[in-house]
Amino acid sequence: MAIKDIESYQDLLYELQTYRDEAGVGYPQIANLLPAKEQVCAIDLDSRTIKTPGYLSVQYDHNAEIVYFKVNRYMDNMDLANTVCIIEYLNAPHTEGKAVVQDPGVYWVPFYDVSHYDVEIDKNGEEIVTPVMYIPWAIGGLATAYAGTITFTVRFYVLDDNKNFLYNMSTRPTKADILHGLDLTNDDALSAFYLESSIVQQIYNDLTTVERNATTYWEDAYR
Repeated sequence: MAIKDIESYQDLLYELQTYRDEAGVGYPQIANLLPAKEQVCAIDLDSRTIKTPGYLSVQYDHNAEIVYFKVNRYMDNMDLANTVCIIEYLNAPHTEGKAVVQDPGVYWVPFYDVSHYDVEIDKNGEEIVTPVMYIPWAIGGLATAYAGTITFTVRFYVLDDNKNFLYNMSTRPTKADILHGLDLTNDDALSAFYLESSIVQQIYNDLTTVERNATTYWEDAYR
């Protein structure tokens, strides 16, 4: 699916929202996050900003790094666990011919972890309990194809059957670094590895990889 205008973009979002696998399962699913020492980036819903670490991944890595976003589960009256979440990004600037370009990509978030709470004590000594969610981004080869600074946002949305937004909330664009890496693969293999036939295909590829490695990072909350 080529993304040429707002209509084709919303077609893509609707396809993600209504997708079901062979077992009839849609995404995102609710899961419990297994203990892992991975990077956690806090999302501030009031300012729509993301606190990022010094870097996200290393050039040429593919699903080697998982970054988790921590966000309050509720935004005003909306339970974000009932929305679809995608991470939209532009990879690091690079040269194609005489032009400097950035390739767009979309990561479809397959799991939410809603089992956590933040607890604070107010000035009166009362506990304030805030439900939070953890959201994973398995950073793929398109995002890390070039070293430098990438730009990304996190979007939560719901569409109706006419593909109109019932809910749409996005963070502000955030920048983070992809560190230089050493490429020891041949040119033909590399070009075939990173070649994208469509954004949808990339999303399905990412989802399949996350599902295949699910036992490493996630466990079903209802087992």
